[in-house]
This record gives sequence, C-alpha cells and structure tokens, in this order.
Amino acid sequence: LGGVIISERLLENLRRSNHPDALFGHGLTYTSHPVGCAVALKNLDLLEESVLAHTQAVAPYFQARLKTLEELPLVGEVRGVGLMGCVECVADRESKDPLQLDKDVGKRIDAHCHE
Repeated sequence: LGGVIISERLLENLRRSNHPDALFGHGLTYTSHPVGCAVALKNLDLLEESVLAHTQAVAPYFQARLKTLEELPLVGEVRGVGLMGCVECVADRESKDPLQLDKDVGKRIDAHCHE
C-alpha cells in the first residue's frame, strides 16, 4: 500500500518544465489496489487484537530456540530481539571466516536443519 503526496507548488513546477501533454507518473505498482487496502485494514484489526502482547509473550521462547542454533558448527553467532533473529553462518567457527556463497551454502544449511 503506498501513495505520493506533493505540494501544489512542486506540481506546478513539474507542469511548467514538461510538455503540456506529458503525464506525471507518480504512483506505485499497487497504489490503492483493493487487495492491498484490504490487507492494510486487516493488519489494523490484528494490531488492535493484542498482537503486541502476544509477541511479547512468545518472543522469549523464539529467542531461546534460536540460540540453540549456536551449537551447529556452521553458526558463528546468533542474535535477535523480539521476533527478529539473525543467524550468522561461517565457514570456520573458530576464525569466523564467512561462508563463500559458491560452496553450496543452501545445501549445507538444509542438511543441518534435517539433523
């Protein structure tokens, strides 16, 4: 969901600097799209239904479970706040050398997830 607001003064300057028949493209891909508006309204409903309280209740569990990933040799560091988390994957845990993306990182992570 998006929108653009500009002053009348700026709009007049744009009109003067362009061809009289020029179109000022100022929208976003889904501006005022009915689905986007419906989703935004539903989000407002959810926010009014104690989403914050629920998040605060489940975040400690999420963070605790996230921290268990530190046991994996592929993981250099785990950090997070609330329901946001970051898992830093490394090639070597001791040196914390970063993984090279050409070393089948996805397959390695997938293999560890299935252990």
